[in-house]
This record gives sequence, C-alpha cells and structure tokens, in this order.
Amino acid sequence: MNGEPESANGNPGGVSNAENVRDSAGARQVTQLLADWSQGNDAALQKLTPLVYEELRRLAHRYM
Repeated sequence: MNGEPESANGNPGGVSNAENVRDSAGARQVTQLLADWSQGNDAALQKLTPLVYEELRRLAHRYM
C-alpha cells in the first residue's frame, strides 16, 4: 500500500473500475484491451472484464 486511499474493490486512489472506464484514459485502456482481445490476446479479456463489469451493472441499475 502506498498511502493512497483504495476503493471498495481495491483500486488505488479510491477510484472504482466504473470511474476508470468513464475517464478518457480509462476509455483508451478499454479500447486497447478490446483491440488486443480481438487479436487473440486472452489475457486482455481478463483485464477488460473487471473494468467494464461495474459500469455495465451501474447502467443496468439505472434502467430498472
């Protein structure tokens, strides 16, 4: 631990995965991971899933 607060899911700086996805750097990361996955990089999917899961869940909750 480096003294930065963590979010409930353990991300440094107290930033959730959903917040990461919504910022421009996070969006670029998701785009890159999607491109890597489409090229056959299965490890990219493992990194991508937690990044988008919270955001998809948040969006679904808004429509319920």
